[in-house]
Amino acid sequence: MLGKKKYPEKLKNSLGKRPATATKIAGQTERWIAAWATEMAIIENDGSRQTYEWYEFETASWDDEARLLTLTFVEPGVEALKITLDDDANDYLLTMIHERVERSIVCQGFADLPSGGVARGQVRRRSDETLFVQIIVDREPTSADLQAINGLEIELRDMVGMVS
Repeated sequence: MLGKKKYPEKLKNSLGKRPATATKIAGQTERWIAAWATEMAIIENDGSRQTYEWYEFETASWDDEARLLTLTFVEPGVEALKITLDDDANDYLLTMIHERVERSIVCQGFADLPSGGVARGQVRRRSDETLFVQIIVDREPTSADLQAINGLEIELRDMVGMVS
């Protein structure tokens, strides 16, 4: 039965819910990666955790040979999470992570900027199902770029019916 496995109590989230799926992270110290419909957490043996909402990630990729899960953040400059899983890791977890990251992206668009830079915008979905716009610019925008950036945001909002 998927998602019905009994996981340790320390894996419960802040609402007291057990994860839909979880697996141990490879290494000598017991650490877990756990996933719920609304979030993911890295949980240490002592129960301390780092929790992330799905919209915080740009991509999730899996290297089967290296058994390496890489989660890339949207925020530029934040180092990707690289998690090595044991050979007996839960494959359902990998599928869920990929699907949840993809589900958080509602639509996206790009704008070439007068300065030569590129702006990438996405409408993302939070865990409470509300939508918001993320705009990432590949270099420091100039004042001449602001009109194109604003235009991209308006276009994305219009695509999903968000009030500007």
